[in-house]
Amino acid sequence: MATSLARQWWDIYVRVPESMSDATSEYLSGLGSSAVVFHEQAILIPQHEPCIETWPQSAEWTVLQGALPLDDALPKHMAALQQWLHTYAWETPGVQLYCRPLPDVDYLTQWQQFFQPLYL
Repeated sequence: MATSLARQWWDIYVRVPESMSDATSEYLSGLGSSAVVFHEQAILIPQHEPCIETWPQSAEWTVLQGALPLDDALPKHMAALQQWLHTYAWETPGVQLYCRPLPDVDYLTQWQQFFQPLYL
């Protein structure tokens, strides 16, 4: 019986001015995030579930969500992201960076919990 080793991932959240969202997305992609989700008019509330809320008063802000693998390069990638944000947004109060481990979920079968058997 073959066993598969699941790769662990970290959710990366970055709150930046809307004008920086494209550049930040490209930087996250360059670090290895295969996808970046844009949450427009959002605020970031670290350590809450969910940690992103839509907030129309924050129209000029975007929260970007990416994921990076938990491997030996993660600390280097996070330090590079912090340095990049410091360089390009150091005069912008309100920029946030938050990361947390992604829950270990079997996404290939998780959808099944939403379907009930049909009795004919």
